[in-house]
Amino acid sequence: MTITITLTTAGTDTGPFNLFSDVDGYTVAFVSGVSKSALVSGYSTSLAPVGTTIVRVKSTGLCSNYIDIILAPSTTTTTTSTCPTYYQLAGCDPADSAFTLIQPTLGAGQQYVLPGSPVKYYTYTGASITSCIAPGTYNASILQTSNIGCP
Repeated sequence: MTITITLTTAGTDTGPFNLFSDVDGYTVAFVSGVSKSALVSGYSTSLAPVGTTIVRVKSTGLCSNYIDIILAPSTTTTTTSTCPTYYQLAGCDPADSAFTLIQPTLGAGQQYVLPGSPVKYYTYTGASITSCIAPGTYNASILQTSNIGCP
């Protein structure tokens, strides 16, 4: 776990410093011999044990005082978005085409129908696109049939 410790003040007789974690009850230093100037400048380390919420900064020189520094909680945000797959349909009327979100179960040539008057028939072309924006000819009313080809 990576942390940065910054001391805003440090006494004249302080340093070098050892860093301890609350994870093990401050028993074993995870970093030793850190200079005062490094801590005043902002000391970063990736050696802090995972789960550390408090770091004890303890002077090992003439002065053996320590200060416990509470770490600010870190937040991790993960965003995953998945765009849908649209299946391209060719109209049985050559001037017609459409896209559907209904995955073909019979492969290329599977028949789809758009109920209405007149009823329109389509066949799956074997092509598909994945897009977060629906294609212009997407139609949510199209239904899948268990037939192959145009009627």
